[in-house]
Amino acid sequence: MKSTREPKSVPTLFGVIRKDILDKKWIFLVGRPYTLFGASLYQRWFDPPQIIELFGASIPDNLYIEEHPNVVRRYVIKGQLDDFSSIIRNIVMQDREKAKKMLVKGLQLSAEARAYIQKSPFSQLQPAVDFLVKLALHATVFSYFAYPIAKEQNDGEIIRLAEQLRAVSYYPKVVEKVINPLAKKKAGDDFNLMTIAEAIAGDKSPVAARKEAYRQNKRLVYAKISGKETVQYVDNVMKIIELLERVRISDSVRGQVGYPGKVTGRVRLILTSDTNVEFDKGDILVAVTSNPTLMPLIHKCGAIVTDEGGITCHAAIVSRELKKPCVIGTRFATHTFRDGDLVEVDAERGVVRLLKKRRRADKQQPF
Repeated sequence: MKSTREPKSVPTLFGVIRKDILDKKWIFLVGRPYTLFGASLYQRWFDPPQIIELFGASIPDNLYIEEHPNVVRRYVIKGQLDDFSSIIRNIVMQDREKAKKMLVKGLQLSAEARAYIQKSPFSQLQPAVDFLVKLALHATVFSYFAYPIAKEQNDGEIIRLAEQLRAVSYYPKVVEKVINPLAKKKAGDDFNLMTIAEAIAGDKSPVAARKEAYRQNKRLVYAKISGKETVQYVDNVMKIIELLERVRISDSVRGQVGYPGKVTGRVRLILTSDTNVEFDKGDILVAVTSNPTLMPLIHKCGAIVTDEGGITCHAAIVSRELKKPCVIGTRFATHTFRDGDLVEVDAERGVVRLLKKRRRADKQQPF
């Protein structure tokens, strides 16, 4: 006879995170600039029924941990990710016509998205979310998984279609211009403190407690496991991240060289796409990842350092074009260094190390 008791929680060091959640074998996948609303909307991509109808499978268990304010790390189960990747591989290799149709559909949906960004046809939140999920699955998810497989097969047509989709993503603008205004209209100014399900229902009841959690400097842990949604707030989120990823944050990081070189400079921690920030020529750009909106800062920086990325990521590509030292895939640079710290970027060896901490009381003279 199975016990009906609730699963135990881990010690107070981790707040109220249930032990059965943390005991799963999570692997880090990506970091994204999402609120609770944004993370739960992103999670809709992987929820039935659309993804099951399209691919016959999903990645059902997902964990999102707020590493910085409104920036989350997404974790998945490796076996589930591998199974999903295998299904996409089978489609690309064994049903090429289906793969081509999905990519062409992605381009058609992208054209619709461009029009909707200018003038939205939606008056209700749910249909807009349904469109976003359809767009994301065809134009982003499938192209992301299919592209490297097509490269392996040297399938020129599939590569061309996938590259067209990967060149420009419209889902962020659809969220900004279509989804968010509808959510605000339905749920009010605090919709970012709700899940997408709560916003659609107009359920504002959890908002006050979540505001109080942030006033206490707690961070979000959002999970969708076996179809069940969990929203919790914890005190020491980095201890959870260290536990999940079996690391310990120190005063240096190591990553992959995007472009070689060696420079010293002041850290500028960039966690959003807002380029209207204090940034001097020669500062070290430290970010979760880079994207084209950061180019004004990239042109001024002395080096680029990112948590994420591989040799074909945006940071690596532009660093080679601009001949700027670059270290990518460090995993924890945005946690290791603070805004104003003096660091050495050794992009010969792929190491970034702290030289001197900024004097916290005096931002104008950090060293």
